[in-house]
Amino acid sequence: MTDRFEHGVHLLRPADADEAALLRTAGLGRVTVHAPWRWTEFRRNNLDLTSLDHFLAPLREAGLPLQAVLGPGMPHLVPDHVAAADPDFVPRFCTWIGGVAAALPDIGVFRVEDNLNAAFLWDGLRTRKRRGKQWRDPDFRLTLLRSACTAVRDARPDAEVRITAHAGIPGWKAELRRWLTGGVSFDRLGLTINPCGLLPDPEMADRLGEAVEQATDVLARAGSDAPVEVSRTGYGTLRRAWSPRRQREFLERANASVVAAGGVGLHWWALRDQAHDDPILGYWTPARERHMGLLFYDSVPKPAMDELRVLATGGRFGEGA
Repeated sequence: MTDRFEHGVHLLRPADADEAALLRTAGLGRVTVHAPWRWTEFRRNNLDLTSLDHFLAPLREAGLPLQAVLGPGMPHLVPDHVAAADPDFVPRFCTWIGGVAAALPDIGVFRVEDNLNAAFLWDGLRTRKRRGKQWRDPDFRLTLLRSACTAVRDARPDAEVRITAHAGIPGWKAELRRWLTGGVSFDRLGLTINPCGLLPDPEMADRLGEAVEQATDVLARAGSDAPVEVSRTGYGTLRRAWSPRRQREFLERANASVVAAGGVGLHWWALRDQAHDDPILGYWTPARERHMGLLFYDSVPKPAMDELRVLATGGRFGEGA
Protein backbone atom coordinates (compact mmCIF):
# COMPACT_ATOMS: atom_id res chain seq x y z
CA MET A 1 0.00 0.00 0.00
CA THR A 2 1.02 3.63 -0.43
CA ASP A 3 0.65 6.86 1.52
CA ARG A 4 -0.08 8.79 -1.68
CA PHE A 5 -3.69 9.81 -2.32
CA GLU A 6 -4.84 7.54 -5.12
CA HIS A 7 -6.76 8.94 -8.09
CA GLY A 8 -8.28 6.43 -10.46
CA VAL A 9 -10.93 5.68 -13.04
CA HIS A 10 -13.05 2.67 -13.97
CA LEU A 11 -12.57 1.38 -17.51
CA LEU A 12 -15.80 -0.24 -18.72
CA ARG A 13 -15.03 -0.49 -22.44
CA PRO A 14 -11.90 -1.61 -24.30
CA ALA A 15 -9.35 1.18 -24.61
CA ASP A 16 -7.14 1.70 -27.63
CA ALA A 17 -3.53 2.81 -27.51
CA ASP A 18 -4.47 6.52 -27.63
CA GLU A 19 -6.79 6.24 -24.63
CA ALA A 20 -4.23 4.21 -22.73
CA ALA A 21 -1.66 6.93 -23.45
CA LEU A 22 -4.13 9.56 -22.21
CA LEU A 23 -4.57 7.65 -18.96
CA ARG A 24 -0.81 7.39 -18.61
CA THR A 25 -0.43 11.14 -19.15
CA ALA A 26 -3.12 11.77 -16.55
CA GLY A 27 -0.82 10.31 -13.91
CA LEU A 28 -3.49 8.14 -12.33
CA GLY A 29 -2.54 5.98 -9.40
CA ARG A 30 -4.90 3.19 -10.44
CA VAL A 31 -7.02 2.12 -13.42
CA THR A 32 -9.84 -0.23 -12.45
CA VAL A 33 -10.72 -3.00 -14.88
CA HIS A 34 -13.52 -5.51 -14.51
CA ALA A 35 -12.79 -9.22 -14.92
CA PRO A 36 -16.20 -10.94 -15.11
CA TRP A 37 -16.53 -14.66 -14.55
CA ARG A 38 -18.36 -14.91 -17.88
CA TRP A 39 -15.27 -13.69 -19.75
CA THR A 40 -12.89 -16.21 -18.25
CA GLU A 41 -14.69 -19.55 -17.74
CA PHE A 42 -16.67 -20.58 -20.81
CA ARG A 43 -16.69 -24.21 -19.67
CA ARG A 44 -16.83 -25.42 -16.10
CA ASN A 45 -13.42 -25.49 -14.35
CA ASN A 46 -11.69 -24.36 -17.55
CA LEU A 47 -10.06 -20.95 -17.04
CA ASP A 48 -9.50 -19.08 -20.31
CA LEU A 49 -8.02 -15.57 -20.10
CA THR A 50 -7.84 -14.94 -23.86
CA SER A 51 -10.59 -12.29 -23.89
CA LEU A 52 -9.35 -10.64 -20.71
CA ASP A 53 -5.76 -10.54 -21.96
CA HIS A 54 -6.95 -8.86 -25.16
CA PHE A 55 -8.79 -6.25 -23.08
CA LEU A 56 -5.75 -5.64 -20.86
CA ALA A 57 -3.11 -5.56 -23.63
CA PRO A 58 -3.13 -1.76 -24.35
CA LEU A 59 -3.16 -0.99 -20.63
CA ARG A 60 -0.26 -3.31 -19.94
CA GLU A 61 1.71 -1.87 -22.84
CA ALA A 62 1.18 1.62 -21.43
CA GLY A 63 2.45 0.46 -18.03
CA LEU A 64 -0.70 1.54 -16.20
CA PRO A 65 -1.17 0.44 -12.56
CA LEU A 66 -4.24 -1.82 -12.57
CA GLN A 67 -6.90 -2.92 -10.12
CA ALA A 68 -9.10 -5.88 -11.08
CA VAL A 69 -12.68 -6.23 -9.88
CA LEU A 70 -13.40 -9.94 -9.35
CA GLY A 71 -17.11 -10.51 -9.56
CA PRO A 72 -19.75 -9.51 -8.77
CA GLY A 73 -22.04 -12.49 -8.97
CA MET A 74 -24.68 -10.93 -11.21
CA PRO A 75 -26.53 -12.96 -13.88
CA HIS A 76 -25.00 -11.06 -16.81
CA LEU A 77 -21.48 -11.47 -15.38
CA VAL A 78 -21.47 -15.18 -14.53
CA PRO A 79 -21.27 -18.04 -17.06
CA ASP A 80 -24.42 -19.76 -18.28
CA HIS A 81 -23.41 -22.93 -16.42
CA VAL A 82 -23.70 -21.32 -12.96
CA ALA A 83 -26.23 -19.29 -10.99
CA ALA A 84 -26.18 -17.60 -7.59
CA ALA A 85 -29.03 -19.84 -6.45
CA ASP A 86 -26.92 -22.98 -6.93
CA PRO A 87 -26.05 -24.65 -3.59
CA ASP A 88 -22.38 -24.78 -4.58
CA PHE A 89 -22.24 -21.20 -5.87
CA VAL A 90 -19.94 -19.82 -3.14
CA PRO A 91 -17.20 -22.50 -3.42
CA ARG A 92 -17.33 -22.36 -7.22
CA PHE A 93 -17.17 -18.57 -7.14
CA CYS A 94 -14.15 -18.71 -4.83
CA THR A 95 -12.39 -21.33 -6.93
CA TRP A 96 -12.75 -19.05 -9.94
CA ILE A 97 -11.61 -15.96 -8.01
CA GLY A 98 -8.50 -17.73 -6.74
CA GLY A 99 -7.68 -19.00 -10.21
CA VAL A 100 -7.98 -15.58 -11.84
CA ALA A 101 -5.97 -13.84 -9.12
CA ALA A 102 -3.18 -16.39 -9.49
CA ALA A 103 -3.26 -16.03 -13.29
CA LEU A 104 -2.79 -12.24 -13.13
CA PRO A 105 0.58 -11.86 -11.38
CA ASP A 106 1.10 -8.38 -12.88
CA ILE A 107 -1.98 -7.06 -11.05
CA GLY A 108 -1.38 -6.43 -7.37
CA VAL A 109 -4.74 -5.01 -6.28
CA PHE A 110 -8.05 -6.89 -6.36
CA ARG A 111 -11.47 -5.53 -5.45
CA VAL A 112 -13.56 -8.48 -4.34
CA GLU A 113 -17.26 -8.58 -5.21
CA ASP A 114 -18.88 -5.13 -5.24
CA ASN A 115 -21.47 -3.34 -3.09
CA LEU A 116 -22.85 -6.51 -1.51
CA ASN A 117 -24.86 -4.47 0.98
CA ALA A 118 -26.83 -3.18 -2.03
CA ALA A 119 -27.45 -6.64 -3.45
CA PHE A 120 -31.09 -6.72 -2.35
CA LEU A 121 -32.45 -3.21 -1.83
CA TRP A 122 -30.77 -1.61 -4.86
CA ASP A 123 -29.39 -4.25 -7.21
CA GLY A 124 -32.27 -6.60 -6.48
CA LEU A 125 -35.36 -4.40 -6.25
CA ARG A 126 -34.35 -1.25 -8.14
CA THR A 127 -31.99 -2.10 -10.99
CA ARG A 128 -32.60 -5.88 -11.15
CA LYS A 129 -28.89 -6.50 -11.58
CA ARG A 130 -29.15 -9.36 -9.07
CA ARG A 131 -32.03 -11.77 -8.92
CA GLY A 132 -32.94 -14.41 -6.36
CA LYS A 133 -33.95 -14.58 -2.72
CA GLN A 134 -30.41 -15.49 -1.62
CA TRP A 135 -29.36 -11.83 -1.97
CA ARG A 136 -31.92 -10.91 0.70
CA ASP A 137 -30.01 -13.06 3.23
CA PRO A 138 -27.23 -11.10 5.05
CA ASP A 139 -25.62 -14.39 6.11
CA PHE A 140 -25.27 -15.41 2.46
CA ARG A 141 -23.74 -12.05 1.58
CA LEU A 142 -21.32 -12.27 4.51
CA THR A 143 -20.27 -15.82 3.65
CA LEU A 144 -19.74 -14.89 0.01
CA LEU A 145 -17.62 -11.83 0.80
CA ARG A 146 -15.56 -13.50 3.53
CA SER A 147 -14.89 -16.59 1.43
CA ALA A 148 -14.00 -14.56 -1.66
CA CYS A 149 -11.50 -12.39 0.24
CA THR A 150 -9.93 -15.53 1.71
CA ALA A 151 -9.67 -17.07 -1.76
CA VAL A 152 -7.64 -14.10 -3.01
CA ARG A 153 -5.47 -14.14 0.11
CA ASP A 154 -4.70 -17.83 -0.40
CA ALA A 155 -3.98 -17.48 -4.13
CA ARG A 156 -2.05 -14.20 -3.94
CA PRO A 157 -0.60 -13.49 -0.48
CA ASP A 158 1.30 -10.58 -2.01
CA ALA A 159 -1.80 -8.82 -3.35
CA GLU A 160 -3.89 -6.08 -1.75
CA VAL A 161 -7.53 -6.98 -1.15
CA ARG A 162 -10.22 -4.29 -1.22
CA ILE A 163 -13.96 -4.45 -0.58
CA THR A 164 -16.77 -2.02 -1.35
CA ALA A 165 -19.90 -0.81 0.43
CA HIS A 166 -22.63 1.30 -1.15
CA ALA A 167 -22.89 4.29 1.18
CA GLY A 168 -26.25 5.40 -0.18
CA ILE A 169 -28.17 2.30 0.92
CA PRO A 170 -30.19 2.26 4.19
CA GLY A 171 -28.39 0.24 6.84
CA TRP A 172 -25.01 0.31 5.11
CA LYS A 173 -23.10 1.02 8.32
CA ALA A 174 -24.83 -1.86 10.11
CA GLU A 175 -23.88 -4.26 7.33
CA LEU A 176 -20.30 -2.96 7.37
CA ARG A 177 -20.17 -3.71 11.10
CA ARG A 178 -21.48 -7.19 10.32
CA TRP A 179 -18.65 -7.73 7.86
CA LEU A 180 -16.08 -6.57 10.39
CA THR A 181 -17.34 -8.80 13.19
CA GLY A 182 -17.88 -11.66 10.73
CA GLY A 183 -14.19 -12.03 9.92
CA VAL A 184 -13.93 -10.45 6.46
CA SER A 185 -10.21 -9.85 5.83
CA PHE A 186 -9.38 -6.83 3.66
CA ASP A 187 -6.77 -4.09 3.30
CA ARG A 188 -8.88 -1.15 2.15
CA LEU A 189 -12.55 -0.20 2.26
CA GLY A 190 -14.08 1.54 -0.71
CA LEU A 191 -17.36 3.45 -0.77
CA THR A 192 -19.73 3.87 -3.70
CA ILE A 193 -21.66 7.12 -3.54
CA ASN A 194 -23.25 9.24 -6.28
CA PRO A 195 -25.01 12.16 -4.56
CA CYS A 196 -25.96 14.02 -7.75
CA GLY A 197 -28.16 11.35 -9.30
CA LEU A 198 -31.33 13.41 -8.77
CA LEU A 199 -30.05 16.96 -8.25
CA PRO A 200 -27.23 18.71 -10.14
CA ASP A 201 -25.73 20.85 -7.35
CA PRO A 202 -21.95 20.19 -7.20
CA GLU A 203 -21.96 21.19 -3.52
CA MET A 204 -23.53 17.80 -2.80
CA ALA A 205 -20.04 16.40 -3.33
CA ASP A 206 -19.46 17.17 0.34
CA ARG A 207 -21.45 14.03 1.09
CA LEU A 208 -18.46 11.96 -0.04
CA GLY A 209 -16.35 13.29 2.79
CA GLU A 210 -19.20 12.75 5.25
CA ALA A 211 -19.48 9.10 4.15
CA VAL A 212 -15.72 8.60 4.54
CA GLU A 213 -15.89 10.01 8.09
CA GLN A 214 -18.80 7.72 8.98
CA ALA A 215 -17.06 4.64 7.58
CA THR A 216 -13.82 5.51 9.36
CA ASP A 217 -15.75 5.77 12.64
CA VAL A 218 -17.37 2.35 12.10
CA LEU A 219 -13.96 0.80 11.40
CA ALA A 220 -12.36 2.44 14.42
CA ARG A 221 -15.12 1.24 16.75
CA ALA A 222 -14.52 -2.29 15.46
CA GLY A 223 -10.78 -1.98 16.09
CA SER A 224 -9.81 -1.69 12.43
CA ASP A 225 -7.41 0.91 11.07
CA ALA A 226 -8.03 0.01 7.40
CA PRO A 227 -7.94 3.09 5.15
CA VAL A 228 -11.10 4.32 3.45
CA GLU A 229 -11.48 5.59 -0.10
CA VAL A 230 -14.28 6.55 -2.45
CA SER A 231 -14.02 3.65 -4.86
CA ARG A 232 -16.75 4.83 -7.21
CA THR A 233 -18.43 8.17 -7.82
CA GLY A 234 -19.56 10.12 -10.84
CA TYR A 235 -21.59 12.98 -12.25
CA GLY A 236 -23.62 12.52 -15.41
CA THR A 237 -23.65 15.19 -18.13
CA LEU A 238 -26.90 14.22 -19.81
CA ARG A 239 -28.91 17.47 -19.66
CA ARG A 240 -28.16 21.21 -19.45
CA ALA A 241 -28.44 21.30 -15.64
CA TRP A 242 -25.83 18.55 -15.38
CA SER A 243 -23.29 20.32 -17.56
CA PRO A 244 -19.64 19.36 -18.18
CA ARG A 245 -18.67 22.49 -16.27
CA ARG A 246 -20.64 21.35 -13.24
CA GLN A 247 -19.15 17.86 -13.57
CA ARG A 248 -15.72 19.40 -13.24
CA GLU A 249 -16.82 21.45 -10.23
CA PHE A 250 -18.22 18.30 -8.63
CA LEU A 251 -14.94 16.42 -9.12
CA GLU A 252 -12.88 19.24 -7.64
CA ARG A 253 -15.16 19.58 -4.62
CA ALA A 254 -15.44 15.83 -4.15
CA ASN A 255 -11.68 15.47 -4.08
CA ALA A 256 -11.30 18.22 -1.47
CA SER A 257 -14.06 16.68 0.65
CA VAL A 258 -12.50 13.20 0.64
CA VAL A 259 -9.02 14.53 1.40
CA ALA A 260 -10.32 16.64 4.30
CA ALA A 261 -12.12 13.59 5.72
CA GLY A 262 -8.91 11.54 5.74
CA GLY A 263 -9.77 9.38 2.74
CA VAL A 264 -6.95 7.81 0.76
CA GLY A 265 -8.39 7.72 -2.76
CA LEU A 266 -11.03 8.82 -5.26
CA HIS A 267 -12.01 6.69 -8.27
CA TRP A 268 -14.26 8.00 -11.03
CA TRP A 269 -17.00 6.07 -12.83
CA ALA A 270 -16.16 5.90 -15.73
CA LEU A 271 -13.65 6.80 -18.44
CA ARG A 272 -15.99 7.11 -21.44
CA ASP A 273 -19.70 7.73 -22.00
CA GLN A 274 -21.92 4.90 -23.26
CA ALA A 275 -24.28 5.46 -26.18
CA HIS A 276 -26.44 2.55 -25.03
CA ASP A 277 -26.42 -0.49 -22.77
CA ASP A 278 -24.87 -3.78 -23.77
CA PRO A 279 -27.50 -6.34 -24.80
CA ILE A 280 -25.96 -8.84 -22.37
CA LEU A 281 -26.96 -6.80 -19.31
CA GLY A 282 -30.59 -7.83 -19.02
CA TYR A 283 -31.48 -4.52 -17.36
CA TRP A 284 -31.55 -0.88 -18.39
CA THR A 285 -28.99 1.51 -16.94
CA PRO A 286 -30.34 4.98 -16.05
CA ALA A 287 -29.55 7.41 -18.86
CA ARG A 288 -27.52 9.75 -16.64
CA GLU A 289 -25.33 6.87 -15.47
CA ARG A 290 -24.32 6.30 -19.08
CA HIS A 291 -23.02 9.88 -19.29
CA MET A 292 -20.69 9.91 -16.30
CA GLY A 293 -17.58 9.49 -18.42
CA LEU A 294 -14.56 11.77 -18.38
CA LEU A 295 -14.69 11.45 -22.17
CA PHE A 296 -17.59 11.82 -24.59
CA TYR A 297 -18.66 8.90 -26.82
CA ASP A 298 -15.99 9.80 -29.39
CA SER A 299 -13.25 9.92 -26.73
CA VAL A 300 -13.03 13.74 -26.74
CA PRO A 301 -12.10 14.75 -23.17
CA LYS A 302 -14.54 16.66 -20.99
CA PRO A 303 -13.23 19.40 -18.67
CA ALA A 304 -13.27 16.89 -15.79
CA MET A 305 -10.57 14.85 -17.56
CA ASP A 306 -8.25 17.82 -17.31
CA GLU A 307 -9.26 18.40 -13.70
CA LEU A 308 -8.45 14.81 -12.75
CA ARG A 309 -4.96 15.20 -14.17
CA VAL A 310 -4.55 18.46 -12.27
CA LEU A 311 -5.51 16.71 -9.05
CA ALA A 312 -3.26 13.72 -9.75
CA THR A 313 -0.18 15.52 -11.03
CA GLY A 314 -0.56 19.26 -10.52
CA GLY A 315 -0.18 19.86 -14.27
CA ARG A 316 -2.61 20.59 -17.09
CA PHE A 317 -3.00 19.35 -20.63
CA GLY A 318 -5.34 19.83 -23.59
CA GLU A 319 -6.63 23.02 -25.17
CA GLY A 320 -6.25 26.11 -23.04
CA ALA A 321 -3.47 24.57 -20.96
